[in-house]
Amino acid sequence: MPKKMPKKDKMKLPPPEVLLVKDEKQDSRFDDIHPNLPKPPSLVLIVGSVRSGKCLYEYSLVESKKGYKYIKDVVPDEYVNSKNGFVRVKDVIDNGMKKCYKIKINQNDLILTEDHKLETINGMKPLKDINEDLIITKDGNYPIAHKEYYNVVRCFDLEIDHNDHTFYCNDISVSNSNLLVNMFLNEAFYKDKFDVVKIVSTTLGSDHKGKILAEHFDATDNYDDSIIENIKQSQGALPKNERSSYALVMDDILTQDFSKNNAVSFFATRYRHYIDMYILTTQSFRSVSGLIRNNAGWVLLLRQQNQKEKIKVGEEYADTIGGMDNFLKLYDMVHSKPFQIMAIDLTTNPARVLRNFTEVIYEGEKVDELDV
Repeated sequence: MPKKMPKKDKMKLPPPEVLLVKDEKQDSRFDDIHPNLPKPPSLVLIVGSVRSGKCLYEYSLVESKKGYKYIKDVVPDEYVNSKNGFVRVKDVIDNGMKKCYKIKINQNDLILTEDHKLETINGMKPLKDINEDLIITKDGNYPIAHKEYYNVVRCFDLEIDHNDHTFYCNDISVSNSNLLVNMFLNEAFYKDKFDVVKIVSTTLGSDHKGKILAEHFDATDNYDDSIIENIKQSQGALPKNERSSYALVMDDILTQDFSKNNAVSFFATRYRHYIDMYILTTQSFRSVSGLIRNNAGWVLLLRQQNQKEKIKVGEEYADTIGGMDNFLKLYDMVHSKPFQIMAIDLTTNPARVLRNFTEVIYEGEKVDELDV
């Protein structure tokens, strides 16, 4: 009978080493961005008109064809004076109680919020950014002679039916503010955060927003796919830590006549390899490709002029915020006043909904339970 071979001791192997996936080093340039704002890298889809409200004291005077009256007493279809002559008022908006400052320009006083824009000889600027600029008034151009805190008071806005959007308030030229302008020229948003801001806008030369953006950034009113190809080549030629921080804005490029099979759509899947912020604005959600919708980290929903557009947005994103009923209730909460922003943060689970970036109004709770 053959002898049993002695059992060999099993070789003891060290436990397998778990190889951790390395996260890319965080970009410290964006550390101080407020948590309620899209943080780069982000694809932000803005649906609707990007204009936003302004804040002027209710007892400020505007000149109608029948004489001066308080801004709160102006009614739609009246005509008010501006540097362009008398212009029609499309709407009068009650913006509620706001913290305001009182300024003196020549012989005129004006009470307004600090982020409200005045028309200077160097373009539109928010009050807080104006130093020695000359302000355009009915009687000439003058600097701000005095500024002091006033109080929290009720404020109004006029929507003007003119592509310049300006009118005289207390004989001082004021203008509509705008979401894109605020995002890149307001310190509370992304002012000076990006080395390059590239604006492609079909309305660059025809509206006040475009003129302001063109004054400050690399802007063009003509789109073709080579714009994105050039960005990919120039940014891709450098190591990531040596690239410029870059924001690309495509304003009103997406229309129902614009093909969905183009570099704008395909770049939605690859943008973070080249740039830090990709912003697409459109007034036609139905023209937005699936590639863009699926890769958007944030959706900023402004007041929709078309009910079908609102429902289409709801069909796309309502499931992330509790269903269509929740979506419609949240939409109505935000847009009960004009010029509000319903921001849907799709980077969180559940998605968050914010009103004007200042207030989180939904984080998974039932809407009926919210104190809004």
